[in-house]
Amino acid sequence: MRRILAHIEKIERVSKKIMFQIKLPTNVTEVKGIMVEANLKVNFGGIPLNKHVGQLTLRIPEKRDVFYSKEVFLSAINQNRFQNIEVQGLSADKTWMTSGTKREFFKIDVPVSRTIIEGFYEDQRLESKQHYQLNIYLQLA
Repeated sequence: MRRILAHIEKIERVSKKIMFQIKLPTNVTEVKGIMVEANLKVNFGGIPLNKHVGQLTLRIPEKRDVFYSKEVFLSAINQNRFQNIEVQGLSADKTWMTSGTKREFFKIDVPVSRTIIEGFYEDQRLESKQHYQLNIYLQLA
């Protein structure tokens, strides 16, 4: 059975650097997939489509090994000038959908023996008055 764990970080300052930990359930044996997105609540035209906003790195502390690193872009679904009306979540056929666009997990096989994953996120915007939310979804086995 596969489960999905969501971790959310709110980014409210330009050039913010944060370290965080993601606590996994005790019975998890490996991470099978990762999906990362940055979402605005409302965009009034302040940030252009698919704007690069930061860099994310995830690692397993006991191995000191980075297993995932990615540049983060604002999700295109929130780039219209309206509120995000459709709620993210599971559709009727148990797949993740957001505003009608199917989301895909980056497939990865990372065995875990401890219940902690460390993360580091660096916001790389030069200036902006808009806050966004970094969503990290882990597919667990």
